[in-house]
Amino acid sequence: MLGEFTAGPGDAVFEVHSKEPARCSISPLRLDLLQPKPEWGMWRQRAKATPGIPVMAFDCVCEQAVNIACHIVERMLEDVQPEVLARLVGCGTRVGIIGRDQVTSDVPEHNYLKLSRGGRNIDTTTRGLGGSIGCPLTTCGEENLIMVDDRSYPEESILVHEFGHTVMNVGLDDISRAAIQEAYQKAKASGIYLNSGCYAMENADEYWAEGTQAWFEATTRTGSQMGGLNGAAYTTSPLHRPNAASVGNPAFQTPAAALQADGKGKMALDTEP
Repeated sequence: MLGEFTAGPGDAVFEVHSKEPARCSISPLRLDLLQPKPEWGMWRQRAKATPGIPVMAFDCVCEQAVNIACHIVERMLEDVQPEVLARLVGCGTRVGIIGRDQVTSDVPEHNYLKLSRGGRNIDTTTRGLGGSIGCPLTTCGEENLIMVDDRSYPEESILVHEFGHTVMNVGLDDISRAAIQEAYQKAKASGIYLNSGCYAMENADEYWAEGTQAWFEATTRTGSQMGGLNGAAYTTSPLHRPNAASVGNPAFQTPAAALQADGKGKMALDTEP
């Protein structure tokens, strides 16, 4: 367990190492870990996607990445159901861009992750996170948006994947989320996925997010993570379409509206409206 005590000069991190009270310890809260570097500039709203979704970034993030983020969000939401959009905007949904020389926890809303101990290292295993009701911020790396020197995810759009999580977690109602869970269970039981290591089969949330990428043709990956299918083939079977045929109340109504693959393992982003 890890907790923060922030009552003044005695701020501290409280760590419980086991169930034995004798092994509890208190250490100073490293506020220096949470301070942005001066060369990054300010964390601020850089733009607002047309549906009312702010795009946040430090000044060091290039304008091209901001424009592409706006474009992707606008195209993903251009045919979204009005009630889904209303929930997203009403909950304060935002998009944040992680600079090329930054890590996930450098984003102010995710600073607390720097204080975590044990378990998954978010900064070395992610270049973006989906939003939730508690923190409706979707993040993605600058390098993935502009597809320049992306050494982690050069064959897919992370924003489409992570914003897909946000749409499910924030925009959809309980009935729709239950339908996604049911669709996931049916797909898992069907055996249609060709590899047990398929990332879409991790859970219903990843089933939806991976399906969102395929729905918008925002991945060129094949192999185990996509169940042996590429983005185009992924949308041909109802069991591979959690955003449409498998869910009676789909969030997205126009497939392949945002991105197209260039056939070279990278995404060709049409950044023009």
